[in-house]
Amino acid sequence: MILGVSIGRTFDDYGFLHKQLSAIEFTEIASVPHALLKRYAQEERKCYQEIEVFWKDLRGCTNVKEGKWGPYNGDALKEAAQRFAQYSDQILEISGGFYRIPKEYKHKIIESNTKKLFKF
Repeated sequence: MILGVSIGRTFDDYGFLHKQLSAIEFTEIASVPHALLKRYAQEERKCYQEIEVFWKDLRGCTNVKEGKWGPYNGDALKEAAQRFAQYSDQILEISGGFYRIPKEYKHKIIESNTKKLFKF
């Protein structure tokens, strides 16, 4: 099974992530680039598929935005979330996820409760 892992921007608890992923049987992890998932995949010897976010690909783009480093595709994260959801068999969403999962793939989501975590 290909497990898609969607992690929120502020999440940084590797111990919790390791515990959650160790409780699920899967053969491959898929996600947008994330250091904690890459570390888990290396330590546990699991396949890791990074779903690239093409910020600079402006071909056919209708939502071009101007940023600090020049123009970028405003829909890049949305497109990456679509490819991510298509590729994954199940999706584990931690701390809100990196982006909203498209409606047609909501049935794949396994939610993780991170509200009981304490930060020191």
